[in-house]
Amino acid sequence: MKKNVFIILGILSLIFLVSCNKDDTYEQSMKKAEEAISEKKFVKADGFIEIASESRPKDEKSRIFLKQIKLYLEALDNKKAKKNDKAINKFQEVIEITDGSDKLVSYAKSEKSKLEKIEKDEKKNKTAWNEAKSETLKKFMASFGSKMGQRYNEYNQINSMDFNGLSVPKDILSGKLKLAVNDQPVKVERYGNGQGTAVNQLVAVYADEEIDKHIYFFVIQNSIPKIWVTQQNQGNDERYLYVKETENMDLINGFNSTLKGEKIVKVEPVSENATTEEIVEETTEETTEETTEETVPEQEEQTYTDISAQEFATLYAKWSGRNFPIMHEADYLAKINGKSDTNEEQSLVITYGDRDNNTLQCAVSMPGKMSEEFYTYNKQEQKAYLNHNTAGYSVEEAGDFTSYIHDNM
Repeated sequence: MKKNVFIILGILSLIFLVSCNKDDTYEQSMKKAEEAISEKKFVKADGFIEIASESRPKDEKSRIFLKQIKLYLEALDNKKAKKNDKAINKFQEVIEITDGSDKLVSYAKSEKSKLEKIEKDEKKNKTAWNEAKSETLKKFMASFGSKMGQRYNEYNQINSMDFNGLSVPKDILSGKLKLAVNDQPVKVERYGNGQGTAVNQLVAVYADEEIDKHIYFFVIQNSIPKIWVTQQNQGNDERYLYVKETENMDLINGFNSTLKGEKIVKVEPVSENATTEEIVEETTEETTEETTEETVPEQEEQTYTDISAQEFATLYAKWSGRNFPIMHEADYLAKINGKSDTNEEQSLVITYGDRDNNTLQCAVSMPGKMSEEFYTYNKQEQKAYLNHNTAGYSVEEAGDFTSYIHDNM
């Protein structure tokens, strides 16, 4: 009997010791976890909380702490991987957990705030036009003016230039003076924050200081960059300022690169005394020297039938399956500027045109709304490209469309 009593007492003592040991493990682990959190050693804290949770499987506090630290570590992983949206969401989940670590909540609020600011700044920088791009264009125009032996000044609503008693661009934006493209008046508005409704968003105006001024209007038209130029020096009863698209490739490439946020190569000035023949000869010599340095094996040249802008738009309609009316962009602009709002006007149209001598373009257009994307075709490269304008200006090769063009011409 006494022997059995001793056995029972021994078992109870062992249970008591194990229980005490588990209590000690839990308390010590939770204490070390909180210390690790204070020191921002989150992986170490996670390990201590897991030990505490194992020592007390049904404990609510360790369960909450464990969930919270796991979410925080996941948020940090997303932040490291530049997945800011996911990281922000995970930090928010940490913040919403009650009865957990106050320090983790504080850290999560701080991290979330930083990421939200980064996202806001990136979104601002990705807009089609902003102060940084305006400054880039200003530097480019200074370089371009140096090449042309001219000086270009920027004009805006506050600092407008005089044009036969009217102010440019102030009176254009107010409607007192109208721009006419291909003899058709068009409506333009200042780009501002990019929330305008007009098809033509004016982002910059530059003019030289010559008597017969070159005035350049930098416009985003349905997400497509345009540069209109005029040398008109007289007014008219209609109060029209007649403009046309520039054919100057330096300007076109500079504006396109500015919109994309690319670094612009400085336009080298041409010697004042150099003739056109000398410039061509010099360029030819440089090209010849570069060519002789390395002999490239001749490749069989592929040739495809040249296409017009209208044919390009027709092929796009068939390839994309968009059975919309097809119209030249000048005719389309004349139509929507000459009508009031009607159901017919609001229908979708595939517009086309020549972006420059080498590039065709087409887009699905709708009055009052800028196209989120448009397609271009480089005749020299014989390739189609998709141009995006949803989060800034970007371009990618459209291989499937290119193949379709080649197969159907």
